[in-house]
Amino acid sequence: MDDELIKFCRINRLLNNRDTDKTVVRVFRIVLKVKDVGSSEIEKMSGIKRLTARHHLERLKECGLLIERKGRYYLKFNSIEDYIEYRRRKMIRMFEELEQMAESIDREYYEEDE
Repeated sequence: MDDELIKFCRINRLLNNRDTDKTVVRVFRIVLKVKDVGSSEIEKMSGIKRLTARHHLERLKECGLLIERKGRYYLKFNSIEDYIEYRRRKMIRMFEELEQMAESIDREYYEEDE
């Protein structure tokens, strides 16, 4: 298996210790190659049970990598690099919001003590 893809799945918390045969990585690899796939096709192509494939497709969707239309799964972005850039922007916004919250909390709880 591709070490980079395994590491990518692990960093994105898609791969955990329970997935000993790295099924999510196998499902993701098929999506990357085929581009437009359903769980039944994954079962035919890989031998991964349809329900297991669907479970992993849904996890990839929840992670923000895939979209689903009528039981078909597609990459949400034109590339993995686009996905990373999306995540970077999202994290920057999240940290900006956290900084504003921290300032507000500090004003309320720490400035009173002085």
